[in-house]
Amino acid sequence: MLYNQRFDLTVNDAETWQGGTVSIGDNMAYITISKARMKKLDVELGDTVTFTLEKNRSEYGFDVPEEFEEVLRQDPIANERFMSLSKGARRAVIYIVIQVKSSEKRIEKSIFLLENMKRAPKDKITMRHFLGKYLP
Repeated sequence: MLYNQRFDLTVNDAETWQGGTVSIGDNMAYITISKARMKKLDVELGDTVTFTLEKNRSEYGFDVPEEFEEVLRQDPIANERFMSLSKGARRAVIYIVIQVKSSEKRIEKSIFLLENMKRAPKDKITMRHFLGKYLP
């Protein structure tokens, strides 16, 4: 078993999503399933389910929205600064954009986050900076 890894997870051959395992030590790990997903799968706490894990080979563990990629493509400074971040920080920012439903709103969110990043100190960018906190 691989711990702290990203997978394409399938439960009961019915629902597939991108997620991962979380190590809890002693060669053990767990996978969480949200209440909404449990309801969709018609399972309850304590039920037995089958998992199929397939190694996720994408760079961030999920697909990067086209809108975000296009904003980066059009802004070389944002792209350079974004790519200088740790992979985990990049993943967190992309995940925020993924949560937005409409294409137009994903573009707006991408611009908002990347403009805030560009205003932050180069060597000390945090999620608070992306979200517009602690900026001049």
